[in-house]
Order: sequence, then structure tokens, then C-alpha cells
Amino acid sequence: MPTPQNRRPSFHRRILPWIYIVAFLAIAPAVIFYTSGYRYNTKKGKVERFSTLIVDSNPTGATLFLDGQDTKDVTPSTIQTVTPGTHLVSVSKPGYTSWQKTLEMNAERATFASDIWLWKISDPTLRYPVKADAITASPDGATLIRVNVATSTSILASDPLGTTIIPFTIPQPIATPVRWFWSTDSKRVLFESSTSTWLVDLQTRQSPLLLPSGTYRWAQNAVIGTNGTTQTTISLPTLAITQATLPNSSFDVAENGDELRSATGTIDRIFVSRAQPLKGLVLPAGDWTFWKSTNTTQIFRDSTRWISIETDTATPTSRMLTSNTLQTIPNTFDQPYLGIQNGEIWTWNPAVDPELLYRQSEPIVDATWHHAGHDIFFATPTTVVALNLDPRDGRTQTPLATFDHITNITVAGKELFIAGTKNAQTGVWALKVE
Repeated sequence: MPTPQNRRPSFHRRILPWIYIVAFLAIAPAVIFYTSGYRYNTKKGKVERFSTLIVDSNPTGATLFLDGQDTKDVTPSTIQTVTPGTHLVSVSKPGYTSWQKTLEMNAERATFASDIWLWKISDPTLRYPVKADAITASPDGATLIRVNVATSTSILASDPLGTTIIPFTIPQPIATPVRWFWSTDSKRVLFESSTSTWLVDLQTRQSPLLLPSGTYRWAQNAVIGTNGTTQTTISLPTLAITQATLPNSSFDVAENGDELRSATGTIDRIFVSRAQPLKGLVLPAGDWTFWKSTNTTQIFRDSTRWISIETDTATPTSRMLTSNTLQTIPNTFDQPYLGIQNGEIWTWNPAVDPELLYRQSEPIVDATWHHAGHDIFFATPTTVVALNLDPRDGRTQTPLATFDHITNITVAGKELFIAGTKNAQTGVWALKVE
């Protein structure tokens, strides 16, 4: 048999493996970088790793747009391939208001837009076609109170739909505006005008109790008030009233034993902590009383002024806010508080200085928290607006409804209630927002 001759492989067969090796060495790092999230940023002229965008909304199922382009994703959504830089993020869903912000996204970091509430687009409906001089909703959203001031004061407490109505009557007109201070269990409310304070008990349904002259606050299982010489205690749930004369120079005594004293020969009030009885802190001029006590803070009130003092520090720090009333997020009864002053809306954590949320030249009629705490509703004399508290790219304002005139607003459940006039019809209007 003929012996096979040794043949040298052709050139292209010899060079082909080397081409594969060079191609692999060139492509593999790029593939690894690409799958690891690195891209070439043409704007910056360098290689950067992706940013991650995490978006959620209520309701869910809203379409997510990035820089005006439909991502084909719906909320909740996580996009891990966003080029670092500034991007316009938009969320929309039929039947609801849209949301958008320009957000800065950094390489290898996640940017969150997870507290988005899209408000239901609806028209206000006239729920109660009778004038209301004031309205309020209990913190749990189960009770709506309407007040009409005429020759007497009519107080109507009901569920938001008005299925069950509990009437109360105060046999005299009450000066408006009024202030409301709810108990933590939403069963009782202090109803305060410039001349008197009444306790309304929704559980026993007794006639409103006129309290002795003084300034009142909620305490554990009681309501406590002072007029500077006498301290009044209303025990709960019996509503039994007891009074005690305050010690000399003492103007008010807190539940923990802290005192407000009158400075000799002056009208100043001095705060004296039980823990440091030989030291005192002089408050600004005013008729200050205790309003709320915590383990680290005392909050004082003088009509529409509020002061917080940290009691657990060697050098107490005071902070003050002016507001007709203070509101907490529903069912929290804790910080932060919400207050309004003329055309300004403030939040206040008593441990830090008040923060200005919004300012306009037109007066703010009323403001109230949304139950999630990421938004508030406020009313001008003619418009109801939702204000998102995310400060990035400015706080978003969303007009919800317009009226001829607005008296005040409150939130109960998924509805916003507006006392006012619309299309020449006066009463309490309900606006579905969720």
C-alpha cells in the first residue's frame, strides 16, 4: 500500500485558531463588562456602570415612561439599565392624574420613586346640601363632623356616607373659626372656639360638655386644663370633673411633674423640669400652657403659637411654630405635625426647626394630611390641591377641584370632604381621590 505523504496544513487552517483566540480576547471583556452593567456614556466620554431605577405607585399598573419613551413596563417596576445622568421619569394611568419628575441617577446606585400616589380624576358630589361652618374627620376616618352655627350650634356626627347620624346641640352660637383636638381612640373630640371649649363624646352620645374656662389638652385617660390658678381634670370615660388649686407661682403642671411657673413681678412663664428643679427656662412672652409631653420633649401652646423644648439635654433648645392648629398623620398622633400660617404650609418635627413646604401670596384656607404621609391636601379660597412632599425637582402640585368658595377641608378614608360652595350650591362636597 502506498505510504501517505505528510502534508502541511493550509495557511488559512493554521491562522484560523489564532483568529478565534484574538477575537475571544477582544470580545470577552466587552461581553463581561456589558453583562455587568457597564456602558460607554457618550455625553461624558467614559465607561460607566448602569443606574437602577425602582418605581412604584398607588394604584399599581401605571405605565412607566423614561425620557418620554414608553418603557413597556408597569408599576411596580425595576429598570437596571439606565445610563447615569438626569432623566425624566413619568407615570400615568387612565382615570388618574399623572406624575413626573426629573431625577438624577448615579452609576451603581438605585434611584427610588416609590411613594407615588396617582389621584383619581373625579368631580365633587354634593354629599350634604346644608351649609357647614366647619368640618372635621376623626383620625381613623370613621366619623365626619359637620358644624352649623346659627342661633344655636348644631353638631352632626356621622359615618362619611351619612348612614348613621348622631345629632348634638350647643344652645348658643360658637364663634368661628373653631379648633378640633381628637382623642387617640377617635371616640372623643375637644371642640374649641375663642370663647369656650366643649367635649363631645361620640361613644356615650351625651350632650356636649361645657368645660370650665381654661386651655385644655389630652392626657392619659383624662382631659386636663388650666386657667392659671386652677387645674381641671375630666376623667375618662366617666367625664367626672375635679378641680385643684395650683401651688403658688405655678401656672400649669404636666402629668410627669414638670411645671410652668410665673416669674415674680413679671408676666413671663418659666419652664421648670422635675429632673432639674433648680433650673428654669424663660419662655417668650405669652399665655403658655402644656400641650403634649413625651420622654424627651415638652410642647407648649399659646393660642396659635407652639413651642417645643428638649428636656433630655443639659442645655434645652426651644423651637417655635405659628399655626391655627397642629395635625398629625392619621392614626399616628406623632411627629411630624402639619401647620398653616397665612399663605404658608409647614411641617414640624419638634426635635428640629419647622420646615416650610409651600408658600404663596394667596391665603391657605386649610390643609390636611393624606393618610400615607407622603402628600398633603390644601385649599385656597377656590381650589383644592394635592402637594407631594418629595423635594426632588420641586414638590409636585396637582389641582383636584375648583369651587366658588371653600370654608375648610378634611379627609375620611378615600374621600376628601370640602365645606363650600360650587356652582352656587352650598354644603359639604365629597371628592374621591383614590
